Amino acid sequence: MGYRGYIDLSGDMGPAIKKGGLVIIKRVGPNDIRVGDIIAYGPDARTERVIETVNSNGSVAFITKSDASEGVTSRPVPAGEVTGRFVCSFNALGSVMLALRNPVVIWLCVAGVFAVIIAYDIFSAWVKKRLRRRKMKQLNAAAVNFSALN
Repeated sequence: MGYRGYIDLSGDMGPAIKKGGLVIIKRVGPNDIRVGDIIAYGPDARTERVIETVNSNGSVAFITKSDASEGVTSRPVPAGEVTGRFVCSFNALGSVMLALRNPVVIWLCVAGVFAVIIAYDIFSAWVKKRLRRRKMKQLNAAAVNFSALN
């Protein structure tokens, strides 16, 4: 399909991409990248906005800038380093996914699920008991009324 997801750890592209956001990138060729596009590049999938395309010696490179900083990237990004073009981001989802890598968080989630199940069982037993008591009171009241008629 050509889509990949990354978690943005830098926050350099805020407010478009918030720190900890899940970023969806689509693989595209260098000819499909335009000035103004957000691209991901390098092994850590750094995201920055393209401000200029440079052709030198037959190879394409991009001058990029993060939205949160004033200056441009220190070097042009060669087209071969580009992993794709930004499609969308889910700002809170990346932080959740990072948290779920922590074993303590996973155990807390599992314990939370069990706590909810146990609480539901206790609550439903309490409701059933109240309904039985109410029904017994109604039956007793009906029996008293019936015996008074005789």
